[in-house]
Amino acid sequence: MKKRDKSAVDTLRCLLAVLDNAGAQDPEVFRCSTEVPRKFLTQTELHALMQAEITSRRMAVIDYERGGRHQDAARLRAELVLISRYVAL
Repeated sequence: MKKRDKSAVDTLRCLLAVLDNAGAQDPEVFRCSTEVPRKFLTQTELHALMQAEITSRRMAVIDYERGGRHQDAARLRAELVLISRYVAL
């Protein structure tokens, strides 16, 4: 973020949102309408979420290429490189 790389920041924010949404729990379970404790995600669950994001982007690259949207496909390829760095850690 310090480098002000907008595409990298956008991708990381998207990933954070995916992880945040995965930790959300149903308030009805806790009989509460306000604060609900977040679900703790295991390393396996985090890895599965990241793999799902990679798979989703790979499929979108194929669709964009078929539709002639090469610029969008290139953007997603750059996102894949960034995400893959975090999955490899």
